[in-house]
Amino acid sequence: MVDWHVPPDETSARRLFYEVLIGVLAVLSPVVWLVGEWTVVWPWVGYGGGSIVVGYAVSRTAVGHSIDAWFTRIGPGGRFRCLLLVTICVWSGLWTIEPHVPSVMSFVCGAVVLLLTVSIIRLCNRVLAR
Repeated sequence: MVDWHVPPDETSARRLFYEVLIGVLAVLSPVVWLVGEWTVVWPWVGYGGGSIVVGYAVSRTAVGHSIDAWFTRIGPGGRFRCLLLVTICVWSGLWTIEPHVPSVMSFVCGAVVLLLTVSIIRLCNRVLAR
């Protein structure tokens, strides 16, 4: 069972609010595109949400904890470089492969909506606990 409660020392209500705000902003572009085109590929929405579920499960394993420790150990500059490298790889892959755009947008929407939902649930739990 998933524990939706986040201990107060781990995440503040303000940070959770920012997560929700960033999630809303991140989902706007794909949603606007999908609504304008009227082409949602529902299996890819599920794949996007499923990838987040699998990522969460892996993060709770020994491998996930070692990756988390490494990510913390490299510091803010190293994290920025890692995220920049991932961004460059994803963009170059999208330009090289040229995937079906509705599938990619549906995948992004599925993933971001699930992350946004988790942040909203955590924020509500934090507010109601006061």
